This record gives sequence, C-alpha cells and structure tokens, in this order.
Amino acid sequence: MRVDGRYRGSMNRLLATILGGAFAGSAMAQAPDAGCGLPSQPEGIPAAQRFSRGAAGLCRTHPNVTVTTAAALEGLKFPEKLDLFWISQNYHDFNRAVYSALKPGGVYVILDHSAAPDAPANVTETLHRIESSTVRREVEAAGFKFDSESAIFANPADPRTAKVFDQSIRGHTDQFILKFRKPK
Repeated sequence: MRVDGRYRGSMNRLLATILGGAFAGSAMAQAPDAGCGLPSQPEGIPAAQRFSRGAAGLCRTHPNVTVTTAAALEGLKFPEKLDLFWISQNYHDFNRAVYSALKPGGVYVILDHSAAPDAPANVTETLHRIESSTVRREVEAAGFKFDSESAIFANPADPRTAKVFDQSIRGHTDQFILKFRKPK
C-alpha cells in the first residue's frame, strides 16, 4: 500500500488527486526517476489551491513531478495510461473514468473517512464520510478487482457521528484505505 521503492521500475505513471501536505510530497517524490508523478487537484477547492501553491518547490526539486489543476472530470483525461490512481479523502464515483485512465493491471487506491455502519447515504454530504463497503461495491461494479485494505489510519475512538471538519475530531478521524486492481 505504499508508493516507494517496492514499485520502482514497475510503475512509471502515478496520479494522486486531492492530496495534501507532507503526504503528497512524499508520495509523488517517490515516483520513479524515469516516471512521472501527477498530483491532480480540482479547481475551486481551497485545500487544493493551498496544495498547488506548496507543490511548486516539489516540482523544482523533482523534475519528474507535474502538478495539474483541472475540473474534476477533466482531470481524469491523460495522454497515456496510468499505473496508479490514488484519491485521498474525496472519493466520488468516477470509477469508470479511473478504469479507463489505468493500464491493465493498474492500481486504484482510495483513502477516505469512515462512516458508521449502516449510515444513511447522505452522510457523504452531511459528515463528509462514507462506508468502505459502499466504496468497495461501487468500485467493483466498475470492473475493478478488490486487492487489499489497510487499517493504518483507523481510529476506533472516532464515534463517526461528527463532520470530519469538526474541531473535536479533525485530524483524528477513522479512515480506511482500499486497494483495487484493473484486470490485466
């Protein structure tokens, strides 16, 4: 579940969308020297604007990294197929577009804030959370095969009842990571 030396030489085109801070820098800086990291940020989102401003230094020190800003669906169009598509804390059902953007065998990783089990569908709007089972069902319906999951960002102390931006839980939410593969 990491973008590092384990993938060197086998993944040359990496895309991560809605990334922030140190994570974006470390993930994209690990793109193989012969490859290209493509952090993509949707237009009009304040966090994306902050990231894009901060990414200038990363681009200067890592010439294989290119930061793009585009409308959400426009940001899913690339001149060549990708090896990895990573979306953090902003899952949307763009799964068919991601499927088209990836090479056969490509990896799709989703990190997002966990909703409580059996939470109503509107928690994506009201709390900015989603059940991992919902994500898995939607992604598999687009043709991806489930590969693995990680609980590295799990927080059982999060009651999953507050909006993720609420100061009582911000930065400490229960999160999941799901990894899928496009069939070869």
